[in-house]
Amino acid sequence: MADKDNIMNLEGDELDKALMAAIDETEEEEKQQRLEKAKLEQERSEARRIEAEQKEEEKKRLEEARKKLPNEGRRFYILTEDEKETRLESSVEVQGTVGGTIKTGDEIYIYRKDGKVIPSTVKALFTLGADESKNETQEASNCRAAVQFEVDLEKAGFKDEAAVPMFSVITGIKPATGDIKRAPVENPLLLGLTLSYNKYKENPEYLKTFLTALVQGRFAVPARDSGNNPQNGKKKLQIITLKKNPDDTARTLPLFTDLAALSMGSKAMFDEQHKPTIIVMNFAEVKAHSEKDTLDVILNPFGPVGITIPKKMLDSIRRRD
Repeated sequence: MADKDNIMNLEGDELDKALMAAIDETEEEEKQQRLEKAKLEQERSEARRIEAEQKEEEKKRLEEARKKLPNEGRRFYILTEDEKETRLESSVEVQGTVGGTIKTGDEIYIYRKDGKVIPSTVKALFTLGADESKNETQEASNCRAAVQFEVDLEKAGFKDEAAVPMFSVITGIKPATGDIKRAPVENPLLLGLTLSYNKYKENPEYLKTFLTALVQGRFAVPARDSGNNPQNGKKKLQIITLKKNPDDTARTLPLFTDLAALSMGSKAMFDEQHKPTIIVMNFAEVKAHSEKDTLDVILNPFGPVGITIPKKMLDSIRRRD
């Protein structure tokens, strides 16, 4: 920019020329600033566009991947609530409350309370009205519904008994095979039962089925790294416990029926400094830990349905074992 002191010493035409030069120089600087600002905004806009395209591509890849999974990767559970199924010519119809979304054509597994599992395919679906009226549909989500599926009753050994007794669970979760210790943590019967816990917890048959599924379960238990053991140098893990209430000092042992239920509380339990670590426990191990630290247990504390199991109840189950 032109020297201010020099300008002040000029007169006439020389002063006019100096002033014009100073104005031109200022305008050029402002022009460069505008160009740089526009360039920066263009670069940011391009970066946003690329990021949006990448997210869209990722979304498409996930959608394509889900299409290749059984039932498009959807998780659903139906607790059967009728005392006796309806037998049709080549299929069975049962009623219950859907948790998640089920569609016609879905591969399903019916988990009976005696431990038997029946594989089948959804043949027809009906939503149920308040008056139990039926409306046929291609999919049902989080509502009462009737489900029809094919099953060879004689071949399956249920010619003279209910194939799907009350408090069975229909789901798309396939039973574990092979080495159970290497299988993902899944408790489809137990999780399906929990969805109607508040409705049926006073029902003796339901409670018996629930406690049996609990005793037979494998659970994901959150833990965090607490350094190395000074004796052998191996990593030490500390099991995460939760407060019963924000202002309470009493703590509970959280158990998760599956990783989907655990992920619902991952932000509350883990952070950048404490990466997620999962311990798998059977019920005997859960009882031992509860006894050692005098802890109540809470099943799926972050949903779909959280259920507190007091230590006294655990002791009662122990006496039944």
